[in-house]
Amino acid sequence: MKILKLKNKIRILSFAVLGLFASSSIISAPQATAEEAGRTVTVEQYRAMYGAEPTGTWVLRDGENIDWWKPKASKKYHIGMVIPHVRDPYWVAVAYGAYEAAKELGLKLDLRPAGGYLKLGQMISDIEDFIARGVDGMVISAVDYSAVSVPVKKAWDAGIPTTSALIPTSYAGAPGVSINDYQTGIIQAQLAAERMPADAKIFMLNGPPGVEWGKQRALGFKETLAKLAPGMTILGERFHEMDRTVAQRLTEDALATWPDMKLIFCTADFQCKGAISALRAAGKKPGDVFVTGVHMDEESIEFLKQGWFAWGLSEGAALEGKYATYMLVHILEGNPVPKKMFVPIRAYTPENIGQFEDSLVGIDFAAPGWKPGATLVE
Repeated sequence: MKILKLKNKIRILSFAVLGLFASSSIISAPQATAEEAGRTVTVEQYRAMYGAEPTGTWVLRDGENIDWWKPKASKKYHIGMVIPHVRDPYWVAVAYGAYEAAKELGLKLDLRPAGGYLKLGQMISDIEDFIARGVDGMVISAVDYSAVSVPVKKAWDAGIPTTSALIPTSYAGAPGVSINDYQTGIIQAQLAAERMPADAKIFMLNGPPGVEWGKQRALGFKETLAKLAPGMTILGERFHEMDRTVAQRLTEDALATWPDMKLIFCTADFQCKGAISALRAAGKKPGDVFVTGVHMDEESIEFLKQGWFAWGLSEGAALEGKYATYMLVHILEGNPVPKKMFVPIRAYTPENIGQFEDSLVGIDFAAPGWKPGATLVE
């Protein structure tokens, strides 16, 4: 029986993934043998080699080529993917990245969107269904940091490893791929200090309650803005479901309350589109009130060119899905992985967008016309 493939080990460690072999207790839950599971190693054996909790952070540079890190699957693994929804281009792009990876590696990939950030029960049910079906592993993007950790732990205890794309859970044994959410807030605050009036009034749409990314992005923005631009005022903040009509209604209410606002900070571009609808309905013109967000799709880039966006940040949505799938296959093949992998953050502005917009499929976008279904790759 093959216990470990060493071919990628030295390369991964040379990439400054620190502390990967920290000692920790081994999970003692009953596991299938590697032969029974059809994998190079079981979860129990994997943790015996690398510890019950992965460690180390790998921060990718913009434009960095990590093709050498792409795993080789020794069998046609069956992977499940569970994400909040596919109502906006961000999550479609995450699913597209996983789809690309599954095609490259010869996997079977099934997708289960929960239907929204408030659909915790549906997400838990989807994860438990994949466990019952005996998938080899799962990529999970949690709608709730704490609650989803329960079925994630259940999966690992059943011998089914998981990784996360963008949104992790509090279960420390599961690694994942994301961006540094707090850093996106820092960058947005830096851009506000550079590009907005010193006394600008700001309204914040922070995204859904219960997920860490919105909280961290908002916190990074507020804390950094207080240091760099103390003359700016945050008028109010709202946590909300990720629905354009909800963002539009909240913006309409904010405009009625604070007609002198100058900037609408959003933790994601999806909210920006609802905010822009409210601005248009109120008779505002581009530049009267700017919006900002994280993740830029084709529609957002057009809004940037038109002057509605002051700037927008890339978060490599498709890369997150792709690399989370790579990471999962590395685990199934017995190769070490970091606790966290951060994809690059890039600021798009009206001045620089022209140099990027023709090369964003597979990074920020899904391919034009691509639609996810229940089975992404047979």
